Amino acid sequence: MTTKNFNVGNINRIKYIVIHFTANNGDTALGNTNYFKEYRGSSAHYFVDENGIYQSIEDKNIAWHCGANKYKHSYCRNTNSLGVELCSRKDSNGKYYFKDKTVENAVELIKMLMAKYNVPLANVIRHYDVTGKNCPEPFVRNIKAWQNFKDRLEADNMTEAEVKKIATKIANDMIYEYKDKVYNTYEEVPDWGKATVRKLLNKGILKGSEKGLDLSYTLLRLLVINDRAGLYD
Repeated sequence: MTTKNFNVGNINRIKYIVIHFTANNGDTALGNTNYFKEYRGSSAHYFVDENGIYQSIEDKNIAWHCGANKYKHSYCRNTNSLGVELCSRKDSNGKYYFKDKTVENAVELIKMLMAKYNVPLANVIRHYDVTGKNCPEPFVRNIKAWQNFKDRLEADNMTEAEVKKIATKIANDMIYEYKDKVYNTYEEVPDWGKATVRKLLNKGILKGSEKGLDLSYTLLRLLVINDRAGLYD
C-alpha cells in the first residue's frame, strides 16, 4: 500500500462506494498500485483488473478520487466514500470497455465492501454521479451495462463467511514491496501492524523462531488484512 496520496480517516466514515475507470488501454491493477506509491495528487482505495484486486489505500483513510469544485451529488465526497478503479481496455473502434473477468472481480469486491461496511446498493455510484465527470466511461455511455452491474450487486446477500473468503482472496492476490524485510522484535513492527501482532502473540497463533518473531513484511500485511476481516476474532 502507498504511504502517500491520502488523508487520515476512520472506518466509521464509509457511506458510499464510488466506481471509476482508469481511462487506459491494457493497464493492470498491480501496475496502478505501484504507480500510486509516489505522490500523484489523486488516488483510489482499490484497483481491479481481470487477474485480481489490489488495494492501494487502507479503507479507513481518505483517498483523493472524487473531489471537485462543483458537485452533482449532495452528499458523496472523498471523506465519506471508498474509490474503486476498474482497469479499462479499448476495442478496435477506440471505445473503452471492461473485460468480463474485471467486472466479475469488481462485483465480488464491492459486494464484500457493502456487507462489511453496511453500504446500501443506492450508495454504490459512479464518479459521474458525484461530479458529472465521464467516468467510468463504459458505464456512463451504456446505462444498461451500469444497471446490470448494480443488479449483480443485489443478486445475493453475502454471508459473513463469504465476506471473509473474499477479503482473504484479495490479500492473497496482492503483491507487496519490501518482500525481504523481516521483523524480529515487536518494536520493529510498523505501527499499522502492532495491534495485530500483539493479538496473535496473545492467542499463541504467532510464535516466531529462535531469531525472534521472524515475521516477513509480506506475511505481516496478510495477517493485518485477515485481522481486519475478522478472521482472528
